[in-house]
Formats: sequence, C-alpha cells, structure tokens
Amino acid sequence: MAKRKYVVTGATSRTGSIVSKALLETGARVRVLGRSAERLEPLARSGAEICVVEPLDAEALNAAFAGADAAYVMLQPNYIADHLDFRGYQNTLVDNLGIALERSGVSHAVALSSWGAEMPTGNGPVAGLHRLEERLGQIAGLNFLALRAGYFMENLFSFHLEGSALAGPFQPDIKLPFVATRDVGEAAANALQSLDFTGKACREVKGPRASDMLETTSILGKALGRPLMPYTMESLETFRQKLVRAGCSESITGLMVEVVESINSGRLHALWPHSPEDAKRMDLEAFIREQWVARIKPEMQ
Repeated sequence: MAKRKYVVTGATSRTGSIVSKALLETGARVRVLGRSAERLEPLARSGAEICVVEPLDAEALNAAFAGADAAYVMLQPNYIADHLDFRGYQNTLVDNLGIALERSGVSHAVALSSWGAEMPTGNGPVAGLHRLEERLGQIAGLNFLALRAGYFMENLFSFHLEGSALAGPFQPDIKLPFVATRDVGEAAANALQSLDFTGKACREVKGPRASDMLETTSILGKALGRPLMPYTMESLETFRQKLVRAGCSESITGLMVEVVESINSGRLHALWPHSPEDAKRMDLEAFIREQWVARIKPEMQ
C-alpha cells in the first residue's frame, strides 16, 4: 500500500514544524513548504521533501500541492508589522490556497484557524481566517477541517513585566481560552494521520481551562517566587501608541486594536465548552513555569 503524501505549508512555524515532524515520524511522504531553504533544511535531514515557495506566487503554489493526498494549510502566521494592507494580503493568500487545493485534487485538508473565525468582520485579522474557512469549504470533493485555536499562550511573550507590574490591553477579568501552540500542532497532526473527518468540519482547540489576566498575573508571580502587583489594563490609545512606536503600519495597528476591542466586549469568544480532549493539554501554570519565566528572568538580571 502506497504511503500517503502530505503537504505542509508554513512548515517552519510553531504549529507547522510540529505537524511536519509528527508526520515524518510515521514514515509518511511529506513535502514541506516555506520561504527559506536554510530554515527547511532540518526537516529535509529528517526525510522531508523541501519546497521553497512564495505564497503570493500562485503557479509555484499550484505545483507544490501537486500529487498530495492531504495538506496542512495556514495563512501568514505572524503579522507583517509594516504591511500597508494586511487583510488584502490575507485575501490573496486565501485565493491562492483555494486554487492550489482545487487543482491538486487533495482529498483532505486541515487548516489553522482561530476562535472567533465564525465572524466575517469586527474581529481584526481573524476575519482573514473566516474567509479561509469559507473558501476551502466551497471546494467540491474536499474533506475540510478547520482547527479553531484558542488564545496562544505564546502571545504572553509580548507582555513585558516592569518591576512588579504587568499591564496589557485586555479587561482584567475577561476569560481567554489559552492553548499552547504545541498542542494545536499535535491536534492537526493527529487529524491528518487519522483523516477522521468528512465534509466540512470545525473543532476548537483549547487548553484545560480559560483564565483571565488577573489570574495569569498571580500565577506568574508564584512562578517567579515573588508577588506581583495586580494586573492593570492599559487604555486602547496606549496600546495603539505602543504598536505605532514598534513600527506597525496603520493597517496592522487598526486590526490589532479591533481584535482587542472584540475580545474585551465578548463578541469574540469560544463557542463550545472545554472538552475531555482539551483537559489533556498543557495548562497555563506549566506553560508559565516552563516557558514564560525562562524569558523573563534574563530581563530581570
């Protein structure tokens, strides 16, 4: 029996690298896509076929998907800080991915999506993932699974501790469905190995429970071994100005402010309760202790 052939886009990203490695460990044929041959090289040493491709190059993307049985697809995983029209960029990527999947005849595709992707507007860059779900869901004969990831724990790395104070743009008591990117990658890899979805499906991928920033700050203080001041919410204008000073374009700044407003208002929220599968994933305490503290301590020295 011939081994399945997979295509993994964004293969050097946090989730894409996990998907690639997991599939390679099963002995499957895996074609990994990325912009840099150098960054893809470690996967090549593990047996992957590397394909350097620019997602805006529609013809190159079509060729990269040729002959595949199943695929892991994502949009640009990180914001391009100075992009003048990031939503337009997302739309072009969605169009290119849709055409590539249609022409390739891929039977199954798992896409990285996000909580809040059920909304077409008012959710910042998540609107691009709504369009991705919509476009891939229209492809005849494609079994399509959208994995709606919760709030990535790794986003906490952008919160800087100043003395004993932690501040950010979120309401102190708004519940965030935290999840580690590692667990999202593993969920995608498991789905691609089992191909246990048909038609058009959607699953939320979250950690064991939701937490707010007040609790998150308390957990961080315990992990650091010293009490911190209660978390304080900064104004949206302060948040906006920080983005501008960091070199973000008007497009990116507007999208980031919009998604924060959507979360704070409750418009952007998880749709389903935490599942038994969610309970098996990394909890926030372990993530903070093992990863966030390791980043903060050098800054404190």
